[in-house]
Amino acid sequence: LFKKFYINRQTSISTLNDLIDYALHIKNYTIDTEDQLNKPPKPSDPALIQIQFIHENDPSIILLIETFHLPPENSFTFNKIKKLCKIIFSPDHIVNSWGDPKKELKKFLRFKLFDDDDIDFIIPKNTQYIFKGWFNRTYPQSIHIKDGAGDQYSLQSAMYITFNELLDKRMTPANWGCGIDLLLATYITMNDY
Repeated sequence: LFKKFYINRQTSISTLNDLIDYALHIKNYTIDTEDQLNKPPKPSDPALIQIQFIHENDPSIILLIETFHLPPENSFTFNKIKKLCKIIFSPDHIVNSWGDPKKELKKFLRFKLFDDDDIDFIIPKNTQYIFKGWFNRTYPQSIHIKDGAGDQYSLQSAMYITFNELLDKRMTPANWGCGIDLLLATYITMNDY
């Protein structure tokens, strides 16, 4: 079970205050990020930060921070979102990610929700690296073994070789910058008026 919250210019102050209060009691998080693909040769742009609050007894809270749809930097709402991020990326907080969470987050520095110091404070937990060690010890004779220093298991590969389940990643190259929160009304066209 989980509750999801879109974090963007439409997020209410009361919701942000509740999330800030809740984040003060959480020490473990999981993150993933998505980029907005652009037409080549332009590189992709960081568009979405997904953050899961990990709590043993309560349902998880999922934040979907839509960086293309943040409020102005000088707004009260932006400062509340920034405060929430600063709490999440506080010293001694564990941030899990499939890959290096610090590397994932550095792409988003330009949005000024957090800074290098905030990222440096966290305890990164690279689940991809942990999985590699576990799999290689548990299944040393597997044809899927990756033992080179730079060899990595993709998340799809890990799911398949461990659970014989396919992880659908078709949405990874989706239009993440479009505004996925319906309250943004980015789906409304001129014909809707």
